[in-house]
Amino acid sequence: MSVFSQNVTTTVEYINIPVPTAKKIAVDLLKGDSAVSQLQFANLTIGKQSEKIEVQKQIIDRLEQKDQNNQIIVTELNKKVTIFEKELLITQKELRKVKAKKTFTNLIMGGIVGVMTYLYITK
Repeated sequence: MSVFSQNVTTTVEYINIPVPTAKKIAVDLLKGDSAVSQLQFANLTIGKQSEKIEVQKQIIDRLEQKDQNNQIIVTELNKKVTIFEKELLITQKELRKVKAKKTFTNLIMGGIVGVMTYLYITK
């Protein structure tokens, strides 16, 4: 009969375990070591993922702040555009008035010149 022995105490004493039981114990120990290493790997992966998520949150926060700043800039620019549009309308109205005055003045001056020319020729 084959047996497996294991050191249990500090003194040299052996416990005899049947081979099938020893194989099962060995497999369980290997699985346990594998589980520990998988747990360590999972903890490491979770830690890396947590760091990655934190960095992504920081990037998102910065982008949201930039978006808010851009919205403020766009609002201010829209206000300026509105002011410029109002000034343009006022200037266009004034230009129409000046053109009308110029046309009226040209007509009157042409009439006066025509009358004076007629009077000069007829005298």
